This record gives sequence, C-alpha cells and structure tokens, in this order.
Amino acid sequence: MSQMLVSLNGRFIPHEDAHLSLSDTALLYGDTLFETFRAEKNRILLKKEHLDRLCLSAQLLEFPCDRSRLEAALSRMAAVLKDDVSRLRLTLGRGQSQGFKLANGGDSWFALTAVAAT
Repeated sequence: MSQMLVSLNGRFIPHEDAHLSLSDTALLYGDTLFETFRAEKNRILLKKEHLDRLCLSAQLLEFPCDRSRLEAALSRMAAVLKDDVSRLRLTLGRGQSQGFKLANGGDSWFALTAVAAT
C-alpha cells in the first residue's frame, strides 16, 4: 500500500505536517463538509457530480468553496496517483472560532487526501 498523499489548500505536504488548531470548528464541532471519490489509475470517477454536490452543500451551509481551486487540487492529486484504485477525501473547513459562534471563514481551509483503496 502506498503512503497517504496530502494536499492542504492545494499544496502537497507530508502527512505528518497536517495539523488543525484546537480552536478550529472542524475539531470543536465536527463542522466540515466532505466528499469521498474513487480514482482508477489517474482518473477520478464522477468528479463533476461530487463537486456539484459539495459546492451546493457549501452554498446552503455558508461554507467557503472555491470550485476552481478544488478542481485544480484534484487534478494535481490525480496526476501523482500510483495505485490502480485510490480513495480520495476532500474536506472543507471554516477555520477557527471563539465560543459557540461559527467561524467566519477568514481562515477556511480544504484538505485532500488519497490512499490506496483496498
């Protein structure tokens, strides 16, 4: 099995360097949106449909969602996939918050991970 690939805000990083602040709403409240994709070789299946659903959910729940950045990150990830079949997870987060107030999205993030699908 290949090592997990991680892209944070469109930049590849070692998986050991991926961290969340303790005041991030993703950690405090599970306040995230995510989609899971299947890739075969370097082709992500049903990419448009998954992104349509994620972006609609983001709009309805007022999450920051820059579709062009997400598409670019997915394309870069697909280009480096080595396994016959991979599982990708794209997660959107709003960022840090104080108290029970939801984050305003000023430090929002997205993470994309890929592992071999076994």
